[in-house]
Amino acid sequence: MSERLNKAIRGQVPFDLVIKNANVVNVYTEEILPMDIGIAEGKFGYLSPAGTEEMLAEKVIDAKGAYAVPGFVDCHIHIESSMLTPVNFAAAVLPHGTTTVVIDPHEIGNVLGKKAVAYMVDAGRDLPVDILVEVPSSVPAVPGKETSGAQFLSDDIAEMLENDRVIGLAEVMDYPGVINRSERMVNILNVARQKNTVISGHAPLVSGRDLAAYLAEGPDSDHENMNVAEVIEKIRAGMVIEARRSSHSENVSLLVEALKQFPVLPPNVVFCTDDVLPNDILSRGHMSEVVRKAIELGMKPERAIRIASLHGAMRFRLWDRGAIAPGKRADFMLLPDLKEIKPQMVFTKGELVSENGKLLVSLPKRSHEVETINTVKLGNVTESDLVIAVTDGSTEVEVNGMLVGRIPLLTEHVTIKLPVIDGKVAVPADEDLALAALLERHGKNGNIGKTVIQGLGLKAGAVATTVTHDSHNLLVVGKNSADMLLAVKTLQQCGGGVVYVNNGQVEALVELPVGGLMSTLTAEEMAPKLTHLQTTLRNAGIKNADPLMAFVALALPVIPEVRLTDLGLLNVVAQEHYPVLAN
Repeated sequence: MSERLNKAIRGQVPFDLVIKNANVVNVYTEEILPMDIGIAEGKFGYLSPAGTEEMLAEKVIDAKGAYAVPGFVDCHIHIESSMLTPVNFAAAVLPHGTTTVVIDPHEIGNVLGKKAVAYMVDAGRDLPVDILVEVPSSVPAVPGKETSGAQFLSDDIAEMLENDRVIGLAEVMDYPGVINRSERMVNILNVARQKNTVISGHAPLVSGRDLAAYLAEGPDSDHENMNVAEVIEKIRAGMVIEARRSSHSENVSLLVEALKQFPVLPPNVVFCTDDVLPNDILSRGHMSEVVRKAIELGMKPERAIRIASLHGAMRFRLWDRGAIAPGKRADFMLLPDLKEIKPQMVFTKGELVSENGKLLVSLPKRSHEVETINTVKLGNVTESDLVIAVTDGSTEVEVNGMLVGRIPLLTEHVTIKLPVIDGKVAVPADEDLALAALLERHGKNGNIGKTVIQGLGLKAGAVATTVTHDSHNLLVVGKNSADMLLAVKTLQQCGGGVVYVNNGQVEALVELPVGGLMSTLTAEEMAPKLTHLQTTLRNAGIKNADPLMAFVALALPVIPEVRLTDLGLLNVVAQEHYPVLAN
């Protein structure tokens, strides 16, 4: 504590700021108390019952009964999924009360390796939103089953853990490798344990002995929970449940239901957003939307706020924040309504940074080499590279394909009988089928994995993207090879993004030239482009509340049952690839 803060607390010098007549949400006790709040040197100093003591201050703000709430801590997010650079992301989320985020930059890490992680660290420095980093463990997510732009081994992890902005090891997605003690995962986890750092996890539908083995190796959190029983089992096992409300899915409802089984609020529950699109941030909020969702589902506001602030800070050993209490960082907001979670004012380190949704401070604009690199490294792709060729003269074949189910993150393996025309597998125009090709785009080997997708809903044209979790190769899905090729060429030229092509015309394009994942545009500039793309994809028939997520996760090789990698269709559980033709 500084000498000046000490003197201000003791009444010997004025506070920098006093907030009068605030209803303080005490996250330790889940009480709401009318208080005056003294702040100095960026920290909370003294809280007294409203109007009972004179508190000298350089500046006084009368809260007029508004609720004072600690700043929210997002415990797991990929900034790249917002399509924004760190500075523009911070500008977007700050007015919604998010003051600390713990990021996993494995999206761009899979594209550009350690230089990408260094970029995310440096681009996130000195911002009013405290951007802290976990070193990506999933570069690639599943070694040997896909091609990524980089590979992190234990020595790389050890080096990056030394960075002053790094506070943990990010989600360990290779849960088969952890459970079966693969050499790579054993070495990485040993390094993290030696550093005594937080180790975040990722273990969808893992239970029983496998869950115990996973936890015993070190990873101790999960945001990929599929049912209430899974959440209950993991809480009881001491795993930190990172309840998520993203642009694509939510499992906050599972947590709310699971908590009914316990006599007290477990300390090992936190909130996160994981992946949030820029138009959703502007229209719905950020962590504020997660808290709002929990309240809508019946959680009392004081408890939801506690999970979003104190629990998040404790999870990452951030003892200097997470509550409105003496000595804590003065990251907080004033809310007119405790259920709406729409901040009237947001403060970081005691400075008013946003009012009524408007940013009041200018954020530093810094240039970085990473923002200038075209990472879409393809050769001369032709139509023949994108189709499934049949050379034995068959007129009909069975193809190993992927069924996209009701929940887009879950898929099933199917065998689909299709006609062969001119030596190529054809998808009937009137059936819910589409050709899919995943092109290795990091300049490593030129691999192309192929399959057929059923259930996506695409009626015409082709969609392509360089946003394909987590190795971010180039995925193209289409009804015909000509439109597929134009989609691929469009992204190759602009450096990545998402594009929809129909009848030889580009109908929607979101350019993401930074690693093929992000733009240097602001959220306000990106939102209409993305909304137009989403509308276009819905009109093209893609079946999902968020049509973008309906296909960008088709390449994610750590979510059951099957996924497409550049090596072909992968059985996620068995970790084996299917041949393209079943017969």
